[in-house]
Amino acid sequence: MSRRPNPQNRRSSLLALTEAGRRLLDAATPTFENELRTWLADPLTARSLEQLATTLARLRGTLEDARVGMPTG
Repeated sequence: MSRRPNPQNRRSSLLALTEAGRRLLDAATPTFENELRTWLADPLTARSLEQLATTLARLRGTLEDARVGMPTG
């Protein structure tokens, strides 16, 4: 990972994956996706997954609107 100052907010930094980090992420992705499938997709019906996605989107919107976890300034 590389870090550089955020030009719009000096109290924060901008992060970016290095090439090595990208390779690690690419290697980990199949395992992550398999676990999601095992714990979410397989036991839930399509309708339940749609409801979960809708609920998560609503929660995300609420958090974004409130700027929870986002820099101030």
